[in-house]
Amino acid sequence: MKLVDMRLRSRLLVLAVLALLFVGSLTVLTGARRPGSLAQDFGADSADGPLDGPFQHNAPQAPAALEPSDDGKATSSSSSSSSSSNSSRLSGHLVLVPGHAVFVGSDFTHSMDESAWFLEPFQRGQAATFVQHIGCAINQTLLDQDAQLVFSGGQTRSKAVQLSEAQSYWLVAHAMGWMRGIEDRVTTEEFATDSFDNLLFSICRFKEATGSYPAKVTVVGFEFKRARFESLHRQAIGYPASRFAYIGIDPPADREGDAQRRAGEMEHSFKPFTKDMYACDPHGPLRAKKTSRNPFHRQHPYAVSCPELQPLLQYCAANRLGPGWDRIYSGALPWK
Repeated sequence: MKLVDMRLRSRLLVLAVLALLFVGSLTVLTGARRPGSLAQDFGADSADGPLDGPFQHNAPQAPAALEPSDDGKATSSSSSSSSSSNSSRLSGHLVLVPGHAVFVGSDFTHSMDESAWFLEPFQRGQAATFVQHIGCAINQTLLDQDAQLVFSGGQTRSKAVQLSEAQSYWLVAHAMGWMRGIEDRVTTEEFATDSFDNLLFSICRFKEATGSYPAKVTVVGFEFKRARFESLHRQAIGYPASRFAYIGIDPPADREGDAQRRAGEMEHSFKPFTKDMYACDPHGPLRAKKTSRNPFHRQHPYAVSCPELQPLLQYCAANRLGPGWDRIYSGALPWK
């Protein structure tokens, strides 16, 4: 009887070990793991330093620090400098990520799942690229101790949860554990309803967070939107080209999709902004788009918190009779 009991126990022990091995093999095969650093999530060499791979995609050299010259104009750090009332307000590096969608899922670590985002039909296939934008911007922030990262985008979708695009991006980065050590240098701007707002409002948000206007700006977004930011929005606010960088990351190469995105960008955004640089025309497509993207009727506070930019922020109201909305604002600005 004892011999039978011993044999039975041995068989049960063997079965238990086999069961543990089977469960372990399933864990390896399914890749189950907890979210960690950017390096862990995307296979970089180091979990503590800057990352390689998708987060270095097309990353240019960051602009040099801005210093005042003798005539008060911005120059590179290699030039001679003296004090200036405008340039004394410039300090630090704004890293900007324009938001494109609102997260509607229940688990922010599943951010590459298309069903977790409220997407327009033309945005299908872009969720993973949103995450690349987030990771690339965090890497740029890690590379520069003077950088402040701003995720920008308002509550743009009435049919989605009342979460802003900016909050969506911040919560994805937080859930993935990517902001460890730089939490105090990452913030949100939650009133932008178009790409021009993304740029101007984020400069204001940077000023609210740091006390100064940025001496340099890096935007991380879609490559097919590069010209809109570099040639139109930057020029519309008079920001120096030598202090402005754009990192473009598009969805995976797809000849048909690429052509459609470029055509859509030109027809619905670039051309309209050339005629209405500040989206002022009350009957124009850009103003209609802004209105549709503000379903909760939010109002930004930046004319109060950034008084130096108040005339630019209120440019449309001051020129409501038009025409001339294609004319560049010529007033004083901290970086001009």
